[in-house]
Amino acid sequence: MVNIINTISRGSNEPVHETKRQHKEYFRTVSHVSEGKCFRTPWSHVPITFTQADLRLQHYPHNDPLVIRANIGKNSVHFAGNDVGRILVDNGSSADILVWQCFVKMGFTEQALKKSQYPLIGFGGKRIEALGKIELNVTFGEGVTQRTEAITFDVVDINYPYNAIFGRNTLVKFAAIIHQPYLCMKIPSAGGVVTVYGNQEEARRCEDNAYNTNKTVHAIEASEEDTETLLPKTHEETIKTKGCHQQNTQRRYRYAKMCLIVW
Repeated sequence: MVNIINTISRGSNEPVHETKRQHKEYFRTVSHVSEGKCFRTPWSHVPITFTQADLRLQHYPHNDPLVIRANIGKNSVHFAGNDVGRILVDNGSSADILVWQCFVKMGFTEQALKKSQYPLIGFGGKRIEALGKIELNVTFGEGVTQRTEAITFDVVDINYPYNAIFGRNTLVKFAAIIHQPYLCMKIPSAGGVVTVYGNQEEARRCEDNAYNTNKTVHAIEASEEDTETLLPKTHEETIKTKGCHQQNTQRRYRYAKMCLIVW
């Protein structure tokens, strides 16, 4: 029963390193800048701003996560009935996650999965092996402002209140900007800026479900030997225990008195 989400690392979006040497060289490049600074991206020319019109919350201030809906599927064109709800936007995750129950409801089978290179680390501090990975089109917006990108999801079979997680890979591909206090996300597109609003009610419902399910996670089962010591004693055992305790007390008193006389 895993409902606590820590920072998720590894996954299929991790760069593939076939040897240990390649893995070490990848991390060495962090402190060696050779290509210079990046001043322009494909969408850096599109200005994105947030105004009072983007504030559509029921409660403020808040500490709610950003939970949204998005169109996920094989088709690159947005169409009704292919929207997936209860998607957690988490920039602390390096992986994009799709829960198995949602994967099945979308009409996919295990045959559609490819093998994942790396396990996932971070679900309650545990290491989880993904069932596989799949590349699906994610679409935001409609009409001229529609924007679609291919996202690689790791499919996991866990008990989780969310259907999917959009991690850093999705945010970078869409060049998405999040305004956490407003629970609002904006994405640049060829036809303008796409605005995606979070569902505050859905977010609290998901957290409430996670809390209720997590109540039994920390239940402790005692061994048979420990259980015997915890069982209530019979009347005879209780009297015997009290008698032994009184004898021990009397012995300590006599010993202390002898030490006092010698002193």
